[in-house]
Amino acid sequence: MMERRTFLAGAGALAASFGLGAQPKTGPRLGWISFVAPGETLTAFQEGMRALGYVGRNEATVEVRVVEPDPERVRAAVEELQALPVALLVAQGGAVPVAHRSAARRLPLVFAFSGDPVVAGMAESLAHPGGNTTGISFMALELVGKRLEVMKEIAPSVRRVAILANPQHAGEKAELRASLDAAERLGLQTAYVASASGTSLDPAFARIREERVQGLVVFPDAGMIARAPIIAEFALKERLLAVSGWAQFARAGFIATYGPNLQDAYRRLAGHVDRVLKGARAGDMPVELPTRLELAINLRTAKALGVTIPPLLLQRADEVI
Repeated sequence: MMERRTFLAGAGALAASFGLGAQPKTGPRLGWISFVAPGETLTAFQEGMRALGYVGRNEATVEVRVVEPDPERVRAAVEELQALPVALLVAQGGAVPVAHRSAARRLPLVFAFSGDPVVAGMAESLAHPGGNTTGISFMALELVGKRLEVMKEIAPSVRRVAILANPQHAGEKAELRASLDAAERLGLQTAYVASASGTSLDPAFARIREERVQGLVVFPDAGMIARAPIIAEFALKERLLAVSGWAQFARAGFIATYGPNLQDAYRRLAGHVDRVLKGARAGDMPVELPTRLELAINLRTAKALGVTIPPLLLQRADEVI
């Protein structure tokens, strides 16, 4: 069953919804589709909207639909939101390509996506996506090598690493090529292990054990972040240094992450929405790439592994757990 949730942005909107005498809202109504509860990413987006002047009576109402990863469920959610109606649709994570196929001709779509929107068929190019779609992509191939460098800085003795990735993720092939190039430059041997979203991790874990690696690189996407605590527990049990691209992985127990600050990105996503609401054509707006990066270190995990984080690396960290 599709789970329906509506989030009203701010106390004024909440008062109006319960008839407590507040002034009626005149702000825009937006649709939001995701496969997971948006949590802090929605909070960051709402902060961005308020910073752009969507406050008080003009505050935006965000109609959130958390759906199962099934095209029919997404299509039904799009139709429901369109009927309300909403001014545009915001899609998040793995729901983005499916929402694009369902909504692109009917509603402007603004996305936050970990993959490559060109490979996913949502954009002609990053500079000019075309159609009725734009947003932010967290794909940054130049950061792949940085994560391996962080691992080597923590443990110079690492010689062999496993790369755990979702083969269905748009841009995975390019990210793998970048990883292999960086690993060769750093003198690392690699073992690629595929694990699609929604499948058991047990076969992947068995393969990683067989490869006798000392480190684990996880390509970040919504499916992997949902399974991050399980992966972190496995890495700790097997005495592996696990790294990835978002701080959420470090908070889940990975020893380190380096990549885009997702909260900052979702605050900036509000700017795309604002421009579309004011009349800009989504397809004429360039897809943005990460601008604010962060290094996160988990000292609890380092202690459990018996690893000492180099002081200079610790000084560079934006977040220490």
